[in-house]
Formats: sequence, C-alpha cells, structure tokens
Amino acid sequence: MTAPRTHAGLQISRRSVLRGGALGLSALGAGWTRPAHALSLSRAVAGRPGQTTRPVPCSHLVANYQPSQPTGWGPQGPGTLRNGVGVTLGGHTASISFTFQGTPYQVSLLRFGQPGNSPDPVYEAAPSDPAVSFQSTLEKAYGAYYSFRYTGGFTGENEISVQSYNARAIEPPAGSTMITCGAELYFVYEPDLRAGDPPISEDLQWIQVVNARTADGPARSMVDNPGQANPYYLGALTSIYGRQLCNFFDGPLTTTASRSQITLRIRETFETFLVQDTGIKDAAGKGIINVCGGIKWGWQVQPAHQ
Repeated sequence: MTAPRTHAGLQISRRSVLRGGALGLSALGAGWTRPAHALSLSRAVAGRPGQTTRPVPCSHLVANYQPSQPTGWGPQGPGTLRNGVGVTLGGHTASISFTFQGTPYQVSLLRFGQPGNSPDPVYEAAPSDPAVSFQSTLEKAYGAYYSFRYTGGFTGENEISVQSYNARAIEPPAGSTMITCGAELYFVYEPDLRAGDPPISEDLQWIQVVNARTADGPARSMVDNPGQANPYYLGALTSIYGRQLCNFFDGPLTTTASRSQITLRIRETFETFLVQDTGIKDAAGKGIINVCGGIKWGWQVQPAHQ
C-alpha cells in the first residue's frame, strides 16, 4: 500500500507484485521458496483443536501458528490460493536463503532483541520505535483532520492471535537479473470483553506506519494506506465462511532488478495498531480516533553471514 520505491533502477510498488500488477505474477517465472517444513513449536499449551500455541513474553500476544488459513481479503501473491480462495502461507518461517547475481543472501524476520532464531512480532501498548516515528508520521499526514488519542494498550489478555508470520523469497530463473522478497503477517484480534477491550464492530480499523530503508536511498516513514483520504489500512472487520471477525493481513514484497552487479540491503519495520473511529469530533472539529494496542514486526534482506 505504500508508494512505489526504486531499487537498483527498476521501480516496483511493494503492492503491485502482490496484486499482479507491474511485471505480473507470471513474469516472475519461479515458485515460492520455503523450507519443506514449518517451524516446530516446542512448548504447546491448550488451545482450540488442531492449533499449536505458545505465549510470548507479553500476554496480550499469542503465537498461534497454523497451516494456511482463509483471510477474507482475497489472494496475496503466488502460492496463496486454495480452491479459488485467498489463504495465508501458514506457519512460521523465520528466514530463507537465496542467491542473486552469484551472491548468497538471506531474507529474515526482524528480531527486535528477541533471543533464538525464530522471532515473533512484538506487542506494544503504544508506538515506540524511533525509526518508524508512528505518532509524528501519522500526525503530519492526517493530524489536520483527526485527533489521535492513545489509550495505553489493551486491558485484557491474549488479544492478538498471530497465525502466520513468514519471510518470503522468489528465486529468479537462471540468468535473471530480478529477485522478489519480503514477508507475510496474518493475525486475528480476539478481544477480552470482560476486561474492557474494544468489542468487534464496524468502528474498528488498523493504522500501520512503515519505515523503509534501502541501500540506494534514505530511510523513510509513511502511513501504509492506498492513497486514501483517511489513515486506515485496508481490512479489519470481515466474514469468513459465516464467522465474523477482525483480522489483519499484509504481504509486503519488493522486486529488485539490475543489469549491473549490486548489493541488496533492504529493511522494513512496521508498527500496526488497532484503532477505534469514535464518530465523535473534538472542539476543533477533528474526528477522534482512539489508538489501542498493536504490534511491531518487520523483515530485512542482506548478504548472508552479516
């Protein structure tokens, strides 16, 4: 949903490949590269039948990685259709290795200080990443029209069920000068109503701010929406086979192409927050938006062993 960026001479939107635009999916000429098995979670706890769950350090977020699931939002790139319905990749793939122009690379999920080699998203009661600059970026873009009020996070437990979180890469055909890589995230908001979390309703939306850094340009933060007259990321309340729920699905991809030898270095950091459009205006006539709890997540690509 962000504006197009230029990587090594070829300008491709991070959404255009996702939706089949720009070069088109068939032009990529290769399938998804993923490990043959999903990450095995060693500490299982009780959950719904067929689920594998494990709490992460903050009880507001549960890593609940599952096989590919329908999202309610349509297809998100190659390898994400099942019986004509858009689904997640499923599971948890923390990193993928590939070779581009004879150089080994690794696309991986960001750790944010977490130990081990399988990082999860990180729960945040309020935006805090100085590089993303969520609050100032949002205020600069939409502060003239909306009043953003930060509530201090969720009040219950286990509100964010992360069901798919993966690094992604498409190996180029032999002799190709093109590589596509990125990440995928899918989670479901499950409010703890007894503790006072916002109930699922049409008032709920997502706001996401992304900070993108590349080797060929300065870092830049932006509100991740498709040029709308509001700050909302597409998707929140939906229905999946008759079940109403509030979820989030994003699959950022970046395509790089060059006829000369280059070094790939890309890093994208996201802060994604559940918000409530109150439908009320403040004394200045601006719409009041309550910003609730959220998560930080992201991915990077760089030469292997760095």
